[in-house]
Amino acid sequence: MNLPMTQRAGLGLALSAATISGFAVFLNGFAVRAAPGPLAFTTGKNALAAVVLLTVLLLSSARTTALPTLRALSRRQRLVLGYVGIISGGLA
Repeated sequence: MNLPMTQRAGLGLALSAATISGFAVFLNGFAVRAAPGPLAFTTGKNALAAVVLLTVLLLSSARTTALPTLRALSRRQRLVLGYVGIISGGLA
């Protein structure tokens, strides 16, 4: 198959995402059964992801414009952004 570089890269990324997703579903099955309950597992997993993402954001703020952009948001905009994160990410 003689695909342009962008299509090959896209196909490689799609296959990588599918592979990672497959492993994640398989491993999460074991973790949910080992946890005290599905709610405890999900809450712990999401809390850990939030800590990791916030740590990366704070440590990389000197090299990126992400943190100053977040600081430029109004209080109301940050609350709405948090609400979207909770509804779309936490409750789903």
